[in-house]
Amino acid sequence: MMWIYTLINFITVPLFAVFLPYIFNQIIKTSTIQYSYIGASTAIGFLIGAAILSLMPEKDKSNLYIRVSMIAFCTLVLSMYIVFKGYESSFILKNGFVIS
Repeated sequence: MMWIYTLINFITVPLFAVFLPYIFNQIIKTSTIQYSYIGASTAIGFLIGAAILSLMPEKDKSNLYIRVSMIAFCTLVLSMYIVFKGYESSFILKNGFVIS
């Protein structure tokens, strides 16, 4: 089970370190203040998720870890969509993803 968590870590770290700054700075054209809010909300989400997981009993951590992290990530993506929908109308990225 631990190898799944390691795989998730290896997938998400490059996403946050490389792809998200490129998308927000080059494609969506956010200002530095807007991008700093996104980074701060991500860090706060990580801390809240860690606090929630530390309050769970040990036997429930392994079962609920993926559910809690996926719900937190989906909430973060949804909130970014709601915030940035008013700033830009529609973008089609080179690799086929649509941000509207």
